[in-house]
Amino acid sequence: MGIEISADGVSTFTHGITASEFTGDGSLLTGTGTSFNATASGSIATGETIVVNSDGTVSACSGSFQTADTGTESLTTNQQYQSRSVRAVYDENAQRVVVAHMGSGSVGYVQVGSISSGVVTFGTPVTFSSGGLRSNLDMIYDPDTQQVVIAFCDFNSSNKGYAVVGAVSGLSITFGTAVEWSNGVSVTETDGIKLCYDKSDDKVIIVWKQSSNSQYCMACAGTVGTTSISFTTPVSVEGLPVYNMSLSFDETANVTIMTFQDFATGGNTVKALSCSSGTITAGSNAYWNDATSTDGDDCEGATSVYDPDNGKVVCVSRNQNNNYAITAFDVSGTTVTAGAALVIPQIDGGSTTGENTIGLAYDTIANKFLILQPLYDTTGYNVREVTFDGSTFTLNAGSTTFTSGQLEQSTGTPHNLIHDPNEDELVAVLPMNNLDIDTRCLTLFSESTNLTLNNFVGFSNGTYSDGQTASVLSGGVFTTTGLTGGEIHYVDAAGAMSNTPYKLGNVAGAFVSSGLALSSTELLVKGN
Repeated sequence: MGIEISADGVSTFTHGITASEFTGDGSLLTGTGTSFNATASGSIATGETIVVNSDGTVSACSGSFQTADTGTESLTTNQQYQSRSVRAVYDENAQRVVVAHMGSGSVGYVQVGSISSGVVTFGTPVTFSSGGLRSNLDMIYDPDTQQVVIAFCDFNSSNKGYAVVGAVSGLSITFGTAVEWSNGVSVTETDGIKLCYDKSDDKVIIVWKQSSNSQYCMACAGTVGTTSISFTTPVSVEGLPVYNMSLSFDETANVTIMTFQDFATGGNTVKALSCSSGTITAGSNAYWNDATSTDGDDCEGATSVYDPDNGKVVCVSRNQNNNYAITAFDVSGTTVTAGAALVIPQIDGGSTTGENTIGLAYDTIANKFLILQPLYDTTGYNVREVTFDGSTFTLNAGSTTFTSGQLEQSTGTPHNLIHDPNEDELVAVLPMNNLDIDTRCLTLFSESTNLTLNNFVGFSNGTYSDGQTASVLSGGVFTTTGLTGGEIHYVDAAGAMSNTPYKLGNVAGAFVSSGLALSSTELLVKGN
């Protein structure tokens, strides 16, 4: 069967035959313009959006999708943790979730999990510290050596700081020997260690609070080898007592962005740390989220991530009214300037019981931020979506609520949120108030459709059964209802049209345009 083409909505000619041979009277056409004929695969109704299949047949565009308002979760409980110690990262090379925590007897454990179809499967726990572990540990992934680095405090060694490097294989991990980085000085026992990877200098950056010297901040740089690491001599990066720290590397400015509250004022403070051949230099302090050097606004639970699409580090924190605020930072050299913050209200109106770390992740496929908000007066939590155009944040309507279990909310408790780009899943690794560690795959979007970026071809001119020759309007004016004049309209996964762009596969910019609305009833068709 050859595809037949018709002009002016009246006649058709068979592909490969001269244009002087015409058939058809156009009596079934719902618009005026260019049409073609092809064999229907499945039933087709008049006016339906049409896609062409790989075998040359045509079908009605059909499918289904769910958005963030109806997400689903899959629960995996690992083993019990002790005292605010749970940390999680995504190993990009192994495509695994890596979870570290302090277990019974102050022993440090790591479990490696694989993600498939919304379920996390964990391997056997592996020990990285045989005892003496404090709760203030942190972990990052080194993309250059494709290993994870864990920094921790050991009370069996006078609270000195140590780091260990692990290489993931399958559902297990192999560690090298722990190396001291605190240069003989004790580290604070809680909320005192933060890690970041400097991609410009290929160094692990560790920032910590000393237990002496008024809890001032120190930093050092680590060079990672094969399950090994070595460190530079620590330097001072902040001469005031700090708390609620976060670190994130700005890949555009090639500096580490450090946010914190200074103890004296509670001021939301940010500075840049540059690293050159392992030498760390701190920039000057700046204040954000309407704070000044003498008037704080609380950046409790601050967490920051890098937005690769807009080239900025973004930080979310909780203020004195238990609302959340999200802010982006512009950097010039080592000078940091904060943009305007978007305030995100606490959904259930509850109050916090501690300065727990907020869950924040950036979805590199959908180009949006995902924020985990605990429900303080009930069990469960919400996941909120925020988009960013480089200058302005927008809170997406609705939220996804997950109600099973009560999150631990004591001071310093981390609520880990990770985006797995391979499975396009959001993974939450959460300490619960019964001391379980719950790892949940949160499916905020799913889609099943026969629509692709290139196979929309127009609208059906009539009603056809499977195997019949169908006439498809592929150019010209399509007559329908419910259009918004003067605006581009788009096809979604279910075949419906709207002037709101539908992201095919939840990928930013992956839109399928059906045409321009000339009025509320006429669409100038844009077929492929």
